[in-house]
Amino acid sequence: MKKLLLASSFLVLVFGLAACGSEPSVPSISGTGNVSIEVGQSFDPRAGVTAADENDGDLTADIQVSGSVNTAVAGTYTLTYSVTNSDEESVSRTRTVTVTAPVVDPGEELGDFVLANGTYDFKFAPIDLKHQFFAAAEKFLLENQIGGIPLWASSSFNLFSSRMQLPTDSYDPVMGFGIAFGSMSQDDSSVIMDDGRPGNAGEFTYRIRTVESPDTLNQWLAQDSISSDVIGTFLDGLYYFGYNSDFSGFEVKPSMASAMPTPVDPTSVFGTTVSTQWSVPVRANLRWTYNADTDTSEFPAGHEAINAQSFVDTYKLAVDEGWFRAISGGGDFLSATQRIKNMQEYIDGDVEWDEVGISADGNNLVFEFVPQMSEWNVIYWLSGFTLTPINMALYDSVGDQYGTSAETTAYNGRFFMETYEADRIIRLKRNPNFWEPSRNFYTGYTFEIINDPEIAFQSFLAGRLDATGLTAARFNEFQTFPGIRFAPGATVFRMNLNSMGNVENQREEWPDGTWIPEPIMQYPDMHKALYFGADRETLAYDVQRTAEPAMYYFTPAYLVDPAGGVSFRGSQFGPSVLENLSPDTSGFNPDAATAFFRSAVRQAVADGHYAQNSVITLHLGIQANSEGSLLGAEFLKESYENLFTDPETGISVIIDIQPEPFPGNYFNVILPGEFDMGFGGISGSQLNAASFLNIFRSGPGRSPFVLNFGPAFDTEEPVIQIEYVDPVSGDTKREIFSFSAVYYLLTSEAEVVDGVIIYD
Repeated sequence: MKKLLLASSFLVLVFGLAACGSEPSVPSISGTGNVSIEVGQSFDPRAGVTAADENDGDLTADIQVSGSVNTAVAGTYTLTYSVTNSDEESVSRTRTVTVTAPVVDPGEELGDFVLANGTYDFKFAPIDLKHQFFAAAEKFLLENQIGGIPLWASSSFNLFSSRMQLPTDSYDPVMGFGIAFGSMSQDDSSVIMDDGRPGNAGEFTYRIRTVESPDTLNQWLAQDSISSDVIGTFLDGLYYFGYNSDFSGFEVKPSMASAMPTPVDPTSVFGTTVSTQWSVPVRANLRWTYNADTDTSEFPAGHEAINAQSFVDTYKLAVDEGWFRAISGGGDFLSATQRIKNMQEYIDGDVEWDEVGISADGNNLVFEFVPQMSEWNVIYWLSGFTLTPINMALYDSVGDQYGTSAETTAYNGRFFMETYEADRIIRLKRNPNFWEPSRNFYTGYTFEIINDPEIAFQSFLAGRLDATGLTAARFNEFQTFPGIRFAPGATVFRMNLNSMGNVENQREEWPDGTWIPEPIMQYPDMHKALYFGADRETLAYDVQRTAEPAMYYFTPAYLVDPAGGVSFRGSQFGPSVLENLSPDTSGFNPDAATAFFRSAVRQAVADGHYAQNSVITLHLGIQANSEGSLLGAEFLKESYENLFTDPETGISVIIDIQPEPFPGNYFNVILPGEFDMGFGGISGSQLNAASFLNIFRSGPGRSPFVLNFGPAFDTEEPVIQIEYVDPVSGDTKREIFSFSAVYYLLTSEAEVVDGVIIYD
C-alpha cells in the first residue's frame, strides 16, 4: 500500500512540474469573413487575413491557402485558410467568395471589358485565335464543372492475334490501329470460328466481340457506338478517311463521290476558299447488295442503282420521318455548323421541298448551306456512312422494319450481312458490288456478341477472336504479349451531375419522371468537392490500370483546326485552362475537396434541406458490363465517403452504386434524369472540336446528349472575358461572351447582343 501511495504522489509531482511551464496555445485566424465581388474586380485572398498565437506571436506569413477564385467567371468559391504553430497545433477557417456578374447597359464598360456586340464568324479565323476562344470555353466549363467531373480518358491496351498484320504500329486518333486497312498472315483454316470449327482455307475473316446486339441497322436512327461499329462495315460514304502514302496520318478521299466537291460562286475568308453552295459528283455504277433472303421480286426496275437522286430521296424521307440523324445528333441538316438552307422552314411547313438547299443536278448532289463552308467542312460532314442513302425500294416494301434484320437492310459498303442472330453472332461477307475491291483484304467480318469481358478474353485466348481488350485483372500477366497495342483515349469519361435540387425543377425537365433529386447536388461547392476529391492518377494507373487520368474534357485527340494539324492540348493555350485546378496532381486536392463539401453542406443546412447528423445517399449510375466503370465507381465511393464528412453538422455521405447494362446506363438512367451522379463518356468531332462544345450547352438547340442538368449549368450568361486581337481590324478587344456565344462564333456566323447569342 505504501508503494502505491508513493507512486501516486510521484505522478502528482510530475504533473505539477509540467503545469508550471508555458501551456501550448492554439493559433487564431482572423479576416476570413465571406465577401462578394463583381466579375473583373481584383481580389487578393490574403489581403486583411492574419494569424497569431500567444507563444509564437504573428503567424500571418505561415498561413496556407487552398482553393482559388476566378474573378472572370461568376460563381461561388470557397477558400480554406490553415496555420500551424510551433507546438504543432493547427486551426483552419473557410471563406466563401461570391463572384457576381453585374447588370450593365449595352456598351457600358466593365472594368476594361465590355459586353460583346456585333456579328462574329471565326469559323475560318487564324488558328491561334480559334485556340484562344476554345481555351476560354473549356476553362469556363472546368471551373464551373458545367460538363460534369472529368475522371479518366478511355485509353486501352488491345491484344491482337498472331495472324493480324496491322498497317502501322503507331496509333492514330483518327485512324486508330487501321484495322480496316490491315491484312492477315494466315487464313481461317488456322483458327477456330464462332461455330467451334476451323474456318475455310482461302478465307480471311476478321473476328471481334461486341457486348450486345446493335440497336438498329438503319444509320439514320443509330444513337449508340455498337450500332455505328456494325453499320460502318456495310455502308459506304461519299468520302472516307484513309491513310496517306507513308501511313503517317490520314487523308479524306472520295468514295461514293467521284471527286472532291466544287464550290459555286466561291469567295475567300482569311485565305480559305468558301462558299454557301457546293456540288458533289456521285460516282457512276454504284449498286446495292441484298441479303440472299431478301425478296426483291416486286421491286421496280433499276432498284439496284445508286445515284444522286438516291441521296436526295433518302434525305427527304429522313426529314419527313423525323429520323434522329437528320434533325439532331451534330451531323444533321439543322446544326449551325452545316445548316441547310430552308430545312427548318420545310420542317415547319413554311416552304416546299424544292425550296430546300438539297437537289440533284444530273448525277451531282448539290448542297446550299446557310453558313459559308470550306472544302474541308463539306468533306468532313459527308465522310462516313450517316449521310449515305437507304434503299428506297426495300423501304417501300418493309416500311419501318427497315434496318431491323439482315433481310430488311441493303448494303453498299465493303461487306454485306449474311447472318444476324440477335445476342449471338453477326456474320458479314465481302460485298461483290463494292466499287473498290482493292480496299478490302478481308473476305469476312464477324461480331460475336459476348457481354462478359472475361468470357470474351477467354475466347481470344482460345483463338476464336482476332482482337480483344486487356482487362485490369490480366494486365500484369499480358503486358508483354507480342500482339499488345496501346490506344490513347479520345473519350473523357465524366461523372455527370443532376443538379436540379428540388422536385419542381426535376418535373419541369421530366414531367413523367419519379426521381427526387438530392438537394446537396445543386450547390457549386459540391461540384468543386467532387472535382478536387477525385484522385485521377491512382484511379487510372493503379485501379483501372488501362486508363489515363483526365482533368479536362478534351483529350489530345481533338483538333480545333485540322488544317493546322495542332492538337488543342498541345497548343500554347491548351495548358491555360488548368490554372488553379491543381494540374500537378491531375486535379486532386483532398483539403480543397473537404472544405468545399463542408461549405456546401452548411449552405444546404442553412437552406433547410438537411438536419444535423444526416446521412446523404448519392446514387451513382454506371455501366454494368464495364470493368473500368465498376472499378472506378468502387474507388471513388471509398474516396468520397472518406472525404465528405462535416464534424460541425455531423453530416456525411454514402455512395450507392447502381449498375445498368449499356446503353441503358444512358437511356434509362442519365438522359431521363433518374440519377444523382452517373458515369458517361461521349466522343465525336475530333477534327472539329468546336462543334463538340454543343453537348455542354443548356440553351435552345442544345445537343440531345447533354448529360448534366440543373440551374447551376447555365451557358447563356455572359461571363467569359476574352482579350484578343480582332482578325479583321487588328485592334485589341476586351469583350465578354456567354459560353453559347463562343460555341456559335467558332462554328458559324453569330449575332451577339450584350454578350449573348441571338437565336433565330
